[in-house]
Amino acid sequence: MRWFNCKSKELKKIIIYVFILFLFIGTIDMLYSGGTWAHSYLVTFVYTISCSFFCTTFLCAISQDVFKFNRGLYYGVFLLLVTGGIFLGVITGTLILEGRLLIPRWVLLFSLLVGFLFSVGITSYFYLKDSLAEKISIIKAMEVENEKLKRLESEARLRNLQAKLNPHFLFNTLNSVAALVYDDPEKAETSIVKLADLYHKVLAFSSQTLIPVDEELELIRNYLELEKLRFEDRLKFRIECLDDLKAAQLPGLLIEPLVENAVKYAKPDSGQALEIEVKIETKEGFIGISVNDNGQGFEVDRTAFGFGLFSIQERLRLIYKENYRFEIQSSKGKGTNVLIQLPLKNK
Repeated sequence: MRWFNCKSKELKKIIIYVFILFLFIGTIDMLYSGGTWAHSYLVTFVYTISCSFFCTTFLCAISQDVFKFNRGLYYGVFLLLVTGGIFLGVITGTLILEGRLLIPRWVLLFSLLVGFLFSVGITSYFYLKDSLAEKISIIKAMEVENEKLKRLESEARLRNLQAKLNPHFLFNTLNSVAALVYDDPEKAETSIVKLADLYHKVLAFSSQTLIPVDEELELIRNYLELEKLRFEDRLKFRIECLDDLKAAQLPGLLIEPLVENAVKYAKPDSGQALEIEVKIETKEGFIGISVNDNGQGFEVDRTAFGFGLFSIQERLRLIYKENYRFEIQSSKGKGTNVLIQLPLKNK
């Protein structure tokens, strides 16, 4: 309740309220007494100004102390001050108009009644206004806290997905290396060295939400070189990226699971070389990522996605909300094409 703190803005409000009260009482007096409007408004003006002066002076003098009281005591003190101000105002008005200290009973009672009703109306209005402002402030604070909780929850889920994705990457790669142990021990040894270097980079990515495109592509290139030790000429790949996009940011291990799936579900005994193409380009302020392969393909509507594809979509949703695009186009025997569109974020 900060109305009666006697600042210039509040004093202007008081003047407006006094003027309204003056017109209201003057009109009633003219209609009730049947006198002229000049006499009615003159008498009303003197009494209204006198009472308002004392009431405002009292309230401004102890306003800060009154605000510290509880609600019941506040109203009691407020009405007591208003009553005292009206009483002195009526005495002063009578002295100005009639030159004596005689207090007209009907003027005093009428002034007290109107002052009481008007004061109750004003205090109720500002009490409700302050209560509403306090509730709005609480609601806004709760909304801020909820947003913080949602953000923390999203970050926690994102970290959890990254923590699950790294072992997933390691297990699949180890399975590829294990296939070489008996067939070609020398290649298996080379693969393990490459794998150690590869996983070192993967661990470096795990603490970052976004990484440069160039680092993701280097990881993919090393991974495919590692798989090429096993597939030899049966695996061919091509990676294309504009130089301007190499410093752009994207979630780490976003493209690698797509390449990994292409290798994982290829038919090694089909006699046909597996061809994988990774292409990154700009499309109207977005990064366009496409991963194509000529593998066996699958029916998108009838296939349950594994953890790799699930993690990609979940991380995209957590990071970009609705501002991204993820599509899979595939059919049996005709390969798979995955399209991703992300907002362009430079380092």
